[in-house]
Amino acid sequence: AVVSTQSTGRPDFVSNLVAESVGELLNFCSDDSSREKLLVKATNQPVYRQLILNYSREIREEQFDPAAMGCHSNYTWWTESVHEEYLSFEPDQFTHAGEISSVMDANTCIDLVDPWHVELYSCRGEPISIADNHLLGFTQNGAIMTTTYKCFDTVYRTENGSAVSLWECHTRDPVYGAPGESQQFEFDERNQWIHNPPTHRCVTMLEGFKVGMMPCEEERVDQRWVIKPAPWFGI
Repeated sequence: AVVSTQSTGRPDFVSNLVAESVGELLNFCSDDSSREKLLVKATNQPVYRQLILNYSREIREEQFDPAAMGCHSNYTWWTESVHEEYLSFEPDQFTHAGEISSVMDANTCIDLVDPWHVELYSCRGEPISIADNHLLGFTQNGAIMTTTYKCFDTVYRTENGSAVSLWECHTRDPVYGAPGESQQFEFDERNQWIHNPPTHRCVTMLEGFKVGMMPCEEERVDQRWVIKPAPWFGI
């Protein structure tokens, strides 16, 4: 792969990262493991990671003293402080995090088309970054949350085929507190269901790249889903 460079001869980090600030933060990470973990979350272009790590190491050794800067130098601090609109998905808060594909069509994935609607689209075909609108997390307290604090919501509609929407989460904490019934979702490992327990309805693949809520039925393949874990989840 050809890596584009700036006039300095260094890679053009910005066009391949979620935010320019992530490239700057790497210079303050205390070790290569922290840098690499941050990069796995921030970019879906593996070819750039080693190059960025090498340059970051050089810059840090030549110019910066992390202790003097007083920064908490890790990827969690970045997601919470530098780029705070992105929630940092961690295993102590989430049971699953990744891209959700259909068993009926493995190349079709759940997609957040805009800030308020859930539909279907072609799967990425590559590891997703923390800013990807295919990234979803199943919280410990029973909701499906995006990295921008939106949650799956049935909007209390009970008719067959009713849409799955995105709304502000009833609780922004993925562990404590309980979402209301319209935002309660679980992943049923045995049946591969994305299940709303209060109504015993499941997220279902419908025609026209739509998803809707239907009564859960074991024989329905269009209600079965696979969670493809984000590459950084749990590392």
